[in-house]
Amino acid sequence: TGRLWRHLNTPEARVILDGIARALLPGFEGGKLLADGAARFTSEVLIERLEELIGALIEWMAQYEFDPTRVEIGFGLSLEDLPAWRLELADGRALLLRGRIDRVDLCYVDEETALAVVMDYKSRVRKLHPVKLHHGLELQLLSYLGVLRHLRDPENFFGVKRLVPAGVFYVPLNGGGGRLSAARADVLATSSQERRTAYQHSGRFLADELARFDNRGEAKGDQFRYAKKNDGSLSARGNDALPAAEFEALREKIEAHLREYAGRIFNGEVSVSPFRIGSQTACDYCDFRPVCRFDPWTQPFRVLRLPTKPAKEPIAKKSKPKKKSAA
Repeated sequence: TGRLWRHLNTPEARVILDGIARALLPGFEGGKLLADGAARFTSEVLIERLEELIGALIEWMAQYEFDPTRVEIGFGLSLEDLPAWRLELADGRALLLRGRIDRVDLCYVDEETALAVVMDYKSRVRKLHPVKLHHGLELQLLSYLGVLRHLRDPENFFGVKRLVPAGVFYVPLNGGGGRLSAARADVLATSSQERRTAYQHSGRFLADELARFDNRGEAKGDQFRYAKKNDGSLSARGNDALPAAEFEALREKIEAHLREYAGRIFNGEVSVSPFRIGSQTACDYCDFRPVCRFDPWTQPFRVLRLPTKPAKEPIAKKSKPKKKSAA
């Protein structure tokens, strides 16, 4: 219709989504979701969940200054897509990354520059794991930053000469799941604020641009995870906002991991070395356990932890002068 999503009210957005979903049902996998009563019930539940999500996103539009610009963007998959992200390696070799980005939102800074945010839809709530992130096991979401940052001709695809990656987020399609299993009366009694909380986005974003992510000036975020202390600075915990230097360092760290893995692949490294983080292991949900050469009964896991922080030097206490006893 030529309008932006922020131009819609919540009921109108729900009606539009409902119409799109029902038009897609007959052709989805040969009508799988209309095959019988159970399938039709499942389709109704899925549509209702998506309507809840779109309702939350539309309500957030008033405080979120980015607009969805492109969806289902392939890179390196076809001639119409963005080019593959090419990372140059030693000896004239290169790593080409190909994939698909669910959604890119833009906020225009001026006529030539726009801040860019990547949204990645997940069926359930997912958060970046600090230990996996540090050791290079959380690469997909943050690699999208590199795709946008190294895009040679952003104007051809996004209409601006310069893209500045400002954030990447997981968006839960099911809103966490807990609320959906509650009694209907409880769901109806739930406030709009509580319903939106179930769809809170998780990832990392530029703290310097916080006002564009949430223009309410609040001390705590609802669409995005951040919290401010009394002095206005950001809290260390429960906070996905990073200062520009840390945000860029994280992006560079992901790029370094990709280059390292590519180099090891070219060097023919095929060792099996599954990780352990606390009680979780890489083998827990691995589809290749029946043919794997790793035996957890006889071989040790690669234990991963966050790096230890340097110990603070103890502060010397001044000794109090002893009182002289009375003569």
